[in-house]
Amino acid sequence: MLESRNHIKTRMLKNAARAWGYPETEAETNFDPLVAMLLSACSIELEKISGEINNSRARVLERLVQLLSPDVLTGALPAHSVVCTTPVENKLTVKEEDQYYISRKLSLVSDNEEPVWKDIFFSPTSEFQLNKASIRFIATDNTLYRLVNGITKEVISQSEPGNELPANSLWLGIDEPGLSLKNSQFYFDLRNEAHKQLFYHQLPKATWYWNDQPITHMPGYGKRSISGEQLDLQAILNRDDDSSGKIKKQINAFYKTNFVTLTDDTNLTAGADNSMLSGIITETFTDKSAKILQQHSLRWICIDFPQTISSNLLHDLVCSINCFPVFNRKVHDLTHRLQEIVNIIPLNTEDIFLDLEEVSNDEGKILNTREFQGKDDNSFALLLRNGGVGRFDERDASTLVDHIVQLLRDESAAFSTLGNDFMNTELKQLQQIINKLEQRLFSKQLTREQIPYLILRNNEQTPWQNIFIRYWSTAGATANNIKAGSILRLYKGSGLEKNQLTFVTTTQGGRNKLSTTESVLTYKSALLSKDRLITSEDIKAFCHYQLGEKVRQIEVDKGIMIHPDQQKGFMKTIDVTIQINRKEFDEMKEKGEDVFWTDNLKLLLEQKSVALFPYRVFLKRTA
Repeated sequence: MLESRNHIKTRMLKNAARAWGYPETEAETNFDPLVAMLLSACSIELEKISGEINNSRARVLERLVQLLSPDVLTGALPAHSVVCTTPVENKLTVKEEDQYYISRKLSLVSDNEEPVWKDIFFSPTSEFQLNKASIRFIATDNTLYRLVNGITKEVISQSEPGNELPANSLWLGIDEPGLSLKNSQFYFDLRNEAHKQLFYHQLPKATWYWNDQPITHMPGYGKRSISGEQLDLQAILNRDDDSSGKIKKQINAFYKTNFVTLTDDTNLTAGADNSMLSGIITETFTDKSAKILQQHSLRWICIDFPQTISSNLLHDLVCSINCFPVFNRKVHDLTHRLQEIVNIIPLNTEDIFLDLEEVSNDEGKILNTREFQGKDDNSFALLLRNGGVGRFDERDASTLVDHIVQLLRDESAAFSTLGNDFMNTELKQLQQIINKLEQRLFSKQLTREQIPYLILRNNEQTPWQNIFIRYWSTAGATANNIKAGSILRLYKGSGLEKNQLTFVTTTQGGRNKLSTTESVLTYKSALLSKDRLITSEDIKAFCHYQLGEKVRQIEVDKGIMIHPDQQKGFMKTIDVTIQINRKEFDEMKEKGEDVFWTDNLKLLLEQKSVALFPYRVFLKRTA
């Protein structure tokens, strides 16, 4: 507890009175004025010392947290989104190494500065199969829509009263007849926040029809390993459990409920007769505006939803094909010629370092990073260190040299035999060299704490001379809030139509490296829960870690809700109510981040919790 000068002075007066034989209740005015003045001066200095002690404790705690907190918890997180595109060929598989970018204007600190544009890079979260077919029209109830750019729809026709399509059904008009839709991914975006949970719960239960024959399908991406639900032995052997791998699985799990993959086991979509569904559409929409359907070669798929999904709800639904999740990361390739003994290689980037992808040699062999351990000191080893080459001392080389120069000046008597003129001349030259080094460093705008280093031990003669390093960087929070409808450009990869790579959702989820204060919350959460949420305090600490200083108060209570299935009744829940500071809550509302945080926290809590009950997350504005 930090004591004020008045408390310290009062305690000193009592001790002085007791030492001099006066009652402890003796008034200050009864002492000599010089005594009161001396005690006041001492109390002020002791107050300063008390403050410095508390500051030292805080710095020691912050430094310990910085050293003990895992980088995977305190590091930057990339923003993510869903994109829609059209391939040039009939079939295309996008790779994780593909790169797309968009130029974004950064916010200025002052009006006098020139605008700065920055390229934000994105890449797919996994391998996804695309085809040239696209959804041109969507029909439901009595309305026919035309889909524009895969994200917006416009009404082009309405049927006569009493001549509507079957209730609870959604009809998709897809071009490129004869092209199989097997393993195609359909993305569903319901723009009705009140009924999202009900709709996405019932989406996997919908029946897909080609004429009167059902089409086989499955929820998600077609492979359970993409969203982390099933372990992939090959992925484990290929070291996909690194930080990037965990981030990709988390992002894929976040968007999984929006996707449905057509497995189409009988290959109906490859060219089977579709006249039955096409005839129903033609008979339903008969006005002049519906003649636009005749200008396209279409085949129709009917999706029959459970009765709990009303036709009115389907009017708020947009469905797209050839969509897949992407996240913000940029690839860097570096070639280094090996030196003897130890090689220290800085992994420089203008953004924030995300992850080391691989290190390979001239022969193409992948070299795994590991600690410098083992009895064999002649072996080849790799070690990745974040900032300062892993030293505990935060002082850089320039600071240490300055300290040495000052020490030489202070201890000049020890070098008196060399002559003062000689010492002054040499020190002056040393200072000039240091100044030149500092100017070069500042011109490159290097930030030492954010630069990771790759350390290679090469004690034995290796048959190869060069190593090839690939690593990733991310823009963190800078990549957030890129609006849906923005067009990406192709940087690395091939096979996509020009200007056809579009964001379907606004980018979200990006985060810079945590501050020291936020790292304390992270360390507390990791220390208490050990990546498993059991008690209510674990849940509170985890939510504090996710939302940081925005949180004012968190309450965990037992709740009850109606089950989304019509055959079931009430079910117990765990309700997490988070009070957000007014300013931060208004900013989240304005950017639409409140919906993201509600869904993301719910997903994370259910993944890490051992409880059997579902979670409900409520974000509220502090009164």
